[in-house]
Amino acid sequence: MELLFKWYSARSLIEALKQSKDGAVWRLTLSRTTEPYFLAVLEYLYSVGDKNQSVDELKEVLNRLLPEKREAIMNFAQQLEQRGEQRGYQRALQATHSEAWRASKIEDAREMLVAKLDIELIKRITRLTEDDLEGLQEVS
Repeated sequence: MELLFKWYSARSLIEALKQSKDGAVWRLTLSRTTEPYFLAVLEYLYSVGDKNQSVDELKEVLNRLLPEKREAIMNFAQQLEQRGEQRGYQRALQATHSEAWRASKIEDAREMLVAKLDIELIKRITRLTEDDLEGLQEVS
């Protein structure tokens, strides 16, 4: 198993699986493992590999090499897809939060400009840039 990890370390998991001669070494090493161990191996190999690997392609290659592990492979692929969806959701939520924070600060700055507060004070309070405030000054 250690040799497989070392051999794999510089390659993408899919390419490593495809390039191994008919997958015999992978099959010999992984076909007799327990499901938790097999999933841990997949998790490790996937985590240190190329993050742009296609989950579908990985699933296809693994199913071809290890048909007896089909159910575990499907579970692993579903977990990867769910993680990807969760990351996308988190990024969207963070972007929305950042945009809302900025819009709120711009509105605060606009009210401060109307009240004729000093530009330096407005910048310090709102943490907006001078460019942001210059655009607002032109509108006010």
